[in-house]
Amino acid sequence: MPPKFDPNEVLEVFVRATGGEVGAASSLAPKIGPLGLSPKKIGEDIAKQTAKEWKGLRVTVKLTVQNRQAKVSVVPSAGSLVIRALKEPPRDRKKNPNVPHDGNISLEDVKEIARIMRDRSCAATFSGTCKEILGTCVSVGCTVENQDPREIQEQIDSGDIVIADDTMLGLATKGVSHGQGSIPWSVQVGKRRTTTVCHVGGQPFSDDGTAKSALRITSKKGSKRSYSHKSTTSNLNGHAVITDDVVREDAVGLLSEQEELLADMLERENKQDAYLYGVEHGDMARSTRAVVLAGGETNNPLTKNRAMPAVPIGSCMSLIDVPINNCLKSGINKVYILTQFQSHGLHSHIAASYPPMGLGGRNSGWVDVLTAQQTIGGSEWYKGSADAIRRNLDSLEDENRGVAPASDYVILSGSAMYNMDVSKVVGFHRMKNADITICSHYVRGDKARSKGVLSADQFGRVTGFHEKPDDASLASAAHEQKDGEILVNMGVYVFKREALFNLLDPAKAEHMTHVGHHVIPTALAKNQRVYTYEHQGYWQDVSTLKDYYDANLALTSQDAPIKFFEVDGSVSTRGKMLPPARLQGTVHVDESILGDGCVLVDCYVRNSIIGERVLIGEGSVVEDTLVLGSPMWMNEDLRQQAKKDGEPIFGVGQNVTLKGCIVDENAYIGDNSVITNERGVQEADCSEKGYMIQDGIVVILKHAVIPDGTRV
Repeated sequence: MPPKFDPNEVLEVFVRATGGEVGAASSLAPKIGPLGLSPKKIGEDIAKQTAKEWKGLRVTVKLTVQNRQAKVSVVPSAGSLVIRALKEPPRDRKKNPNVPHDGNISLEDVKEIARIMRDRSCAATFSGTCKEILGTCVSVGCTVENQDPREIQEQIDSGDIVIADDTMLGLATKGVSHGQGSIPWSVQVGKRRTTTVCHVGGQPFSDDGTAKSALRITSKKGSKRSYSHKSTTSNLNGHAVITDDVVREDAVGLLSEQEELLADMLERENKQDAYLYGVEHGDMARSTRAVVLAGGETNNPLTKNRAMPAVPIGSCMSLIDVPINNCLKSGINKVYILTQFQSHGLHSHIAASYPPMGLGGRNSGWVDVLTAQQTIGGSEWYKGSADAIRRNLDSLEDENRGVAPASDYVILSGSAMYNMDVSKVVGFHRMKNADITICSHYVRGDKARSKGVLSADQFGRVTGFHEKPDDASLASAAHEQKDGEILVNMGVYVFKREALFNLLDPAKAEHMTHVGHHVIPTALAKNQRVYTYEHQGYWQDVSTLKDYYDANLALTSQDAPIKFFEVDGSVSTRGKMLPPARLQGTVHVDESILGDGCVLVDCYVRNSIIGERVLIGEGSVVEDTLVLGSPMWMNEDLRQQAKKDGEPIFGVGQNVTLKGCIVDENAYIGDNSVITNERGVQEADCSEKGYMIQDGIVVILKHAVIPDGTRV
């Protein structure tokens, strides 16, 4: 009997491979075969992952295995990084096994490699790690700055080359945190040697750069020069640089001279560390919880009988699957869903799609629904997003489940479509030691009015926030930001545990009902550390009908931002065990998605989404349309029999024309009907006739029956 696998257990397997080459299955089988993986497929995945940057190089590959799926990542050695930096042409290792690596790399290349290897270094300082990399260069046989690497090591020891200590920049994690102690560091600018201000009255600078006591400057030789001032220095996140050869009593002026240099350094280092590396999935599962806000009411014809997160997307998903999938793929396996408005359908979908993922132990996980309820402390409905979180704080603590308390909480919107690696957001949040991190995205000015608009300094610290801004605030934000686009709140946040529980303490926070309207402004007023993570990937708010329609049709293209037809980057839910789609007769389908169990008979479908179990009758034309699904499978013979017996029928009849519309679930459109909004009506409520028009889009309502020959 084959071994049973725990679907939540995460294993890490390390193998050696040649970049860009498919390894022999026999060499991989002993390690990965017992885990239920295919050696051939893993070999192909490794070759694909390493082909671009590591072709021809021997590298160590880490396989993160969970539920018989493996994520491939390269764990480079210092030697392979040095050889890659040489940028040698690819070679056949079998034909040319011994190629001398006698090229040259720059000192900046050495520093970049040292930053990557810092966590595995035995050196106490960053300059020590650089010296280790220079030793590797000696082993490889290359030069650095056209010199023997040993000569560069000697120049670092003598002080002729001074290398900045990344610890002071907050980019290393050797136990030193921002705002504690004082660590001298220095940086080389051309041939000018520099030193660092490391004390302000015995303490480092505060984030706003304020210094109101003695300023101590330590030079290269250890001598001390003291100056004093009572004004604000510069906004450098606690760091300042003074050059030995230009030290003056006017320390404030000197600090300003180096501000641009330090800002550039910090921006480069922050981007490399924060945007490229995420938190390990095992750590995410242990230390992070997700809270999905899925209970709000919206003015949308599709939400007359359901909550917006329960509305279908693609052919077989619901909106709620997007945030849940983003969390699960990022390593968060403990997710809470907060519901309230018309939540029955949403509860049913979650229960069917996300059964309990573990029954105990450190790998236990869950997707748990917390719905509005009457308690001893209150009997009202949730008043807003912050109120919903506050009234469930006892459940969010989750110590009574036998798991370690979370250090961070990710709050996500249930009414948006986006792809996001949440582990990178949490990594950014922790690197910044932030109390709150707001995920943000650039949008056009006309899209920003209904969202939260924010501004931030060059380090990502939020300096201003306006929820649903007025004209003056919107104009100011547009003036400050780039290319007519405005940075807006995505409705995705990371809260440090202490910050969340303190800000929403029921004893003192009853007035705070919304995260955007109240919690964020309060945190800024208290001078808490609020940062923004600029999401570079796809994001689309779908709270309006037009946005929902456009985002769904975008899924039909081959370069769709969210893919349902690829393993990597896809959104998935539990299958319904339906038969495959059936195309009967002459059917033309162009750039469309067909759900399982749908039946198409002699029809034309273009740029549309056909949901599960939908029947499209003979001679019908469906263009730019969303048909969201039917409750039961039906073909033409069964439909004709149901008509004869007076039973309910579903789907699209014969010789029907649909263009630019949405057909909600369980609806039926009679034969010879034309639904194209011929008159271009923008808004109309014809619920008694089974349809509504919003934003110029005709919506056939859920359970509606449109008579034969209807024209809209």
